[in-house]
Amino acid sequence: METEEIKRVILDQRELLREKLSKERIIEREVRHDVSKNTAYLITGPRRAGKSIYAVQLSGGKKFARVDFDDERLSGIRVGDINKVLEAIYQIQGQAELLILDEIQNVVGWELFVSS
Repeated sequence: METEEIKRVILDQRELLREKLSKERIIEREVRHDVSKNTAYLITGPRRAGKSIYAVQLSGGKKFARVDFDDERLSGIRVGDINKVLEAIYQIQGQAELLILDEIQNVVGWELFVSS
């Protein structure tokens, strides 16, 4: 998958998230974690429980980038292509203080990428 395609997906996902946050009634949750540390967090819970929105709420106003790997346009992406995802993010918005990799388990071998 080429970086330009990934950029389009990220921009589309950003717009969908913006629409969702503005149109839906979102319940603010108490944030109990300091995500300013250089640490990977795993948010677990049942489907449709609000994990993705909670991840955004955890950003606490920090500059974040979010990629949803449940998007069918990213199906089949390999762990080696995740660097292209990062490149696309940097081209779109520059640096991000927080990176949200939603449904990253869809990428085989994701664990090594996240730990690096």
